[in-house]
Amino acid sequence: LSHMKTYDNYLFSHVVNVCVLSLIIGKSLKLSGNELRDLGLAALLHDYGMIQLDRSIYDHNRALTTEEWQTVRSHSLFGYEMLSKSGNFSEAILRGILDHHERSDGSGYPNGKSGEEIDLFGRIIAVADVYDACVSIRKHRARFTPHEALRNLLASANQFDLNILKAFLTTMAIYPIGSIVKLNTGEIAKVVGINQGQPFRPEIKILFNRSDQLLETPVRIDLMDKEYTQTYIMEIIEGTKLEEVYRTIGL
Repeated sequence: LSHMKTYDNYLFSHVVNVCVLSLIIGKSLKLSGNELRDLGLAALLHDYGMIQLDRSIYDHNRALTTEEWQTVRSHSLFGYEMLSKSGNFSEAILRGILDHHERSDGSGYPNGKSGEEIDLFGRIIAVADVYDACVSIRKHRARFTPHEALRNLLASANQFDLNILKAFLTTMAIYPIGSIVKLNTGEIAKVVGINQGQPFRPEIKILFNRSDQLLETPVRIDLMDKEYTQTYIMEIIEGTKLEEVYRTIGL
């Protein structure tokens, strides 16, 4: 971990985030204590091979050459080989590191495995890895919002273990309680409740009408109710607009 932090602060924070997310999935799948320990270690070290990459390739904001991209695609193998030589890690941990970029449809790397050929830890880390990469700031692309990151995962569902993807989706709060959101109707609301298994359809309290006027009495609705099937959250209110909302409602 010290090597990764010295190499790049983003890499360090990324592996810690992926560890937390992987353990959330592992607990949802009811893995044993020993399995969770090994999963956590595999997740913490899944990108260890990145320290073998030249910084101009790793920290880029340009299109990579074919040769450079092939080097990036080898990082899971680099990590597997370096950590294998240390003799300090179980085969379960090492397989998770090696397989975290394999994909269920066979489109991944480094070995083009598919389905259950891919190690369980690798399948779990794959979901956590893609999600955290999406919501993180990188030079070569814009950051996704949490719900955009989940939509991205769902759009590529054939690449992931569906049971693992489902476990992740059912435990994530895409719109945490207290979030201020804008609806497709133009109304602004506060998230006041989470519907387990339906991260995009929370309970909300409408604060402003579609004309941007503060309601005297907020209206609480559940987006899971049939009458609101056409109503959905468009975005989370952030920055100066959020401060404006807070001032208006007296927070």
